[in-house]
Amino acid sequence: MQNCAGTDVASLGPAWNFAQVAAAIDAVEPDLIIHVGDYHYRESGTCGARCDQGTVGYTWASWKADFFEPAKALLPEAPWVFIRGNHEDCGTDTTSARAWKGWFYFLDPQALPDDPWTWQNCQAYTDPYRVPAGQQSILVMDTSEIPDDYAATPDAATVTRYAQEFTVMDGLTNAQTPAWLSTHRPFWAVASFLNNGAPAIAFTDLTLQAALNASADRRLPASIDLLIAGHVHQFEKLTFTDGRPPQLVFGGGATMLDPVITDALLDANPSVLQELGVNRQDFTSIHSIDFGVIAPTGDGWTITIKNADGQDETTFTVSNN
Repeated sequence: MQNCAGTDVASLGPAWNFAQVAAAIDAVEPDLIIHVGDYHYRESGTCGARCDQGTVGYTWASWKADFFEPAKALLPEAPWVFIRGNHEDCGTDTTSARAWKGWFYFLDPQALPDDPWTWQNCQAYTDPYRVPAGQQSILVMDTSEIPDDYAATPDAATVTRYAQEFTVMDGLTNAQTPAWLSTHRPFWAVASFLNNGAPAIAFTDLTLQAALNASADRRLPASIDLLIAGHVHQFEKLTFTDGRPPQLVFGGGATMLDPVITDALLDANPSVLQELGVNRQDFTSIHSIDFGVIAPTGDGWTITIKNADGQDETTFTVSNN
């Protein structure tokens, strides 16, 4: 439970800052907004000075405080593509279930099953779909459900399910229409976390990588130019020399950040980037509250990472080739 108060609290850290980020995004006047998942953080427990106790739990009050109120001015400014995060998953039983009811009630665009509000009918997986966006497509894949996603062994049942989804996604693309693939969990990324209180890193996500390898084509459709994800709580850019599209992780959008990925950590754990198939110079991370702005340029895209005040942090280009 982080500091959800409207002001900074010395013992709890900086104030919940999604409203600040939303205002900075609004100032950009975007044509389209992609939210990469995790809308609901005020899940359970006693928050004390952190926030109003009445906004804790899986209720409208918490959804409003976490997402709809801070995004109120931004929501009507442009179309949105909403990606489901693991904070909105079904869990393994009623006690581990998270904010799935709010996700399906407010944000999911697909048809609901009969009697959708009982946990037994919660949809742990939803089918991929395509969003037409100008002269390209955005493919949306729900990757909210992965048991123990940092485990050393992929979950077999989940691999089978996602392999089917990768195969379905092949049918949503065509060679003439470029596409971005947006998921919550990145296929290839560096995860940072505390291990017995010490910063550590690992590569992720083995389940999704195994599922892709088990799909009909064993690779992403050739028309996909860019991979967009969140889940890892900082920005990351990974580029590859083997034909995979760049993986961008926009995970700094107003929650507590994961531990910083230092050069020392990368030096001490060279196998992490090796397992991802990424050269050291082809990996970038930024440890700040931020968001990305993607604009067309030439035969590709210019991506600018902006901080919570809307100031540029870095800019780079990605070619469609």
